[in-house]
Amino acid sequence: MKYHILTDTHFHHRRIVSDFGRPKGFEEKILKSMKQIEEGDIFIHLGDICIGNDEEEVTKLLHHSAAKINILVKGNHDGKSGNWYMSKGFSLVVESLVIRYEGKNVLFSHKPLPRQPGVDFNVHGHSHGNAHRDEEHTPFYESGYHVEFALEKTGYRPLLIRDLIYKKK
Repeated sequence: MKYHILTDTHFHHRRIVSDFGRPKGFEEKILKSMKQIEEGDIFIHLGDICIGNDEEEVTKLLHHSAAKINILVKGNHDGKSGNWYMSKGFSLVVESLVIRYEGKNVLFSHKPLPRQPGVDFNVHGHSHGNAHRDEEHTPFYESGYHVEFALEKTGYRPLLIRDLIYKKK
């Protein structure tokens, strides 16, 4: 069983290519790369699935996941209820989640969160690999504790948790 994470897919965002620099075809690249997720795996989306056209976009995303368990950690653009997302195929919908992984407690959230007692890492999205959100979390951000995941830095593909956490070492 492998744990795959993805964040800030922003499907159906009409200006993300022109105004924010994502390449044309980024949605297809993301969906194609989800073939690495196999039956029995766990898929965690760290929020901001889409901006508009929710029903179609969430269905499309989950159609490409063969995971046994699909978890949504809601982001600031995920405005539907947890029950709505679960009715579309998510197994669990949360604001944040702590998982014990290889002897470490890993906190998953959309935005970086202040240090939590007993947590070794905070894996988060939201920042898109650039400084446009620094003012939101600079007062508490710790480089050894916070692990940013940005599709802009991974070639628009999901990563295995181990590859994200242990790349820092």
